Amino acid sequence: MLLMINTAGVVLLRQEKPTAIKSSNTTKNITETKITVPVEEAMKVNADIKRVINFNDRSLAVVQSRDNTEYLTIDVLGQLDKMGTLFQAKEVNENSRNIVIYGHSSSKNDLRLTPFKRKAYITANQHFKVSQDNQEVSYRIIAYLNVDIDELSLPFYRTDWRTRSDFIDYLITANRESITAFTDDGIKEAASCLTLVTCDLRKQSKRWLVIAIAENSGELMET
Repeated sequence: MLLMINTAGVVLLRQEKPTAIKSSNTTKNITETKITVPVEEAMKVNADIKRVINFNDRSLAVVQSRDNTEYLTIDVLGQLDKMGTLFQAKEVNENSRNIVIYGHSSSKNDLRLTPFKRKAYITANQHFKVSQDNQEVSYRIIAYLNVDIDELSLPFYRTDWRTRSDFIDYLITANRESITAFTDDGIKEAASCLTLVTCDLRKQSKRWLVIAIAENSGELMET
């Protein structure tokens, strides 16, 4: 399930369409209210949740386990769900230059990373924030790509590079090959990035990639 949290607590939702969220003191519509989710609140549901990505219209919990297959078919509560849960690669650690996050795709428009197959959605969400370790990190999308893992030249799956120069070269290449043109401002100064990966249902070996660079090292979240 897609984990969203409002001011009253945890809410598990499957759909993007207007849905009333009822609590003891308020009723909100998720299409009208931006939901910001502290990691600490999300982790009360599941300790495997490492960060929460906050886009304009949704907040997505990201888990991590010792097995990259564990969350392919279960939700954040451990219940069977063929659409699984967004998860970051088990190789990701606090020093990783690239936070690689995987999620299933769908022919519908109401699940997981599916909206990121639409250029208009990426343009509208070029800037987003990620809650992690009691901090909020700002990200900016610099590349949107469709790659074939059978003919792969861009190592999006890597969590680190041997040198900083190699890492910057990776970002420059991704930005240059992007389907949608994004500015290259700040790329040479980037310290880390985040990569969203989801399937292209047209071909089994194809993947959609959204690559974003961190624009700050993290700001303490208000408590």
